[in-house]
Amino acid sequence: MLSSILSRIFGAAFILIVLGSIGNLIAQITLHETGKGSWISFGKPGIVVKAERTIERERNAPDSTINYQIIKKNGGAESGGVTLTKSNIFFDGKKQLRDLIEDAQTKGEKITLDTEINLIGTFHGSHWDNSSNIQSIDSSSDGKFILHQYELNNSYESDNKRRQIYNETRDTFITRLEAERHRSINAYTSENIIIEENNTEETLRVLPANKLQHFLFIIFQAINIFSFAMIFLMLSNLFNNFFKRHYFIYENIIFLRRTGWYLLMPQITATILYFCLLFHLYPVKLLFSYPKSNDASIVAHYNFKLDVDWLLLFIGLSIIVLSYIFKDGLKMKEENELTV
Repeated sequence: MLSSILSRIFGAAFILIVLGSIGNLIAQITLHETGKGSWISFGKPGIVVKAERTIERERNAPDSTINYQIIKKNGGAESGGVTLTKSNIFFDGKKQLRDLIEDAQTKGEKITLDTEINLIGTFHGSHWDNSSNIQSIDSSSDGKFILHQYELNNSYESDNKRRQIYNETRDTFITRLEAERHRSINAYTSENIIIEENNTEETLRVLPANKLQHFLFIIFQAINIFSFAMIFLMLSNLFNNFFKRHYFIYENIIFLRRTGWYLLMPQITATILYFCLLFHLYPVKLLFSYPKSNDASIVAHYNFKLDVDWLLLFIGLSIIVLSYIFKDGLKMKEENELTV
């Protein structure tokens, strides 16, 4: 009974996939050109692929920059910043900073350093009315600065009023700037550490550049849809044989083997598409400041990914191997029956 139900479910899924994919294929087909390189279609032509986006205009966190100022002997000054993060194999910020310090000391020049930290955190707020973590800075008699931090410990009702009990901690700093920095960082700290990845994944649509690519894109979509639909058709036929109690027959082995190949076909076409087209494309996102300027600056770079589902690849290969094992087992079973 279960085999019959599964057979009908997979059969219905096959029909729905075929009907639903017709619109996707029609969207790829150009009806007629309207001039100036444009066209009319029922949907969006092209293929949808995944790409890794690398942000260029924004510093990655966590990151540290050492801002320096060198006072020359002639009274002049030189200032700048050195990023300590090793961005690539040809740049080492720590070595550059060390060379700057050694050069200034050799020339007898005065150098001052200040650290700028780039972090990612979650904001908790710092208001008395809606925060459980309150901070304030006071100056002490010896000229230092005290950072008071009040963390909510408990609250209770008394005389029809809501009263709160706070635990106080104090930190002493030499300058007010250090206390302000410490307070700002604490306002964004949490138990969970959040790390920014260098690359983020996006989905891009690649439009065909010529009629040949347009035709190949249609073939690519048709292969993927055909493979996906045929998997359900093979499973429907397989469970239909199980319902008829036809378990150990060559037809089931053929259905099983074809299921494995239909799982592999989209992975093979994705690999061909990547190495024949996407591997040679280097898209970038441009930012135009028009009408102030006609110059364009690169905001982000994109690197297309090899869109292969390794799990489906492994499952497909495993099913094909199992089909050959079942074939040899069925052959041995038939030989034993003939021998008896």
